[in-house]
Amino acid sequence: MLNEPTCGAAICRQAGAQPGNVCGVIARVKDDVLLGGVVYYNYTGESVAMHTGAWDDHWLSRDMLWAVFDFPFNVMGVKRIFGELHEDNHHALAFNAKFGARIVARVESVYPGDRACIVQRLDREDCQRFLNIKPRSIMRVTH
Repeated sequence: MLNEPTCGAAICRQAGAQPGNVCGVIARVKDDVLLGGVVYYNYTGESVAMHTGAWDDHWLSRDMLWAVFDFPFNVMGVKRIFGELHEDNHHALAFNAKFGARIVARVESVYPGDRACIVQRLDREDCQRFLNIKPRSIMRVTH
């Protein structure tokens, strides 16, 4: 049986990240196989950082999409989500852009190979279309 720490660690490895201060994990699991998910970390009250990792192209269902944004904005009460990734992660940059993430900073020479760190941001207003989804098979879970 997969548990939250196991899923969170696997998602971090898949994303190429080692975030500290993990404060939430949402994973899609089918038949004890992790399909994909998100890890939230570095919660400040105003914002939270997020990484995604996936093993299956169909991990992000309509209900999962709602849950990914409902948790930080409605359960945690943040105003924005941040993500950081290296400049060569073109797949993740394009994936994030589809959800409205915009680049707000570039920090040179953060990653091996003298690669820059790209910081992206999503505000609650950017995600309203996802928050308006009516989930079919899941309900809001709070701590």
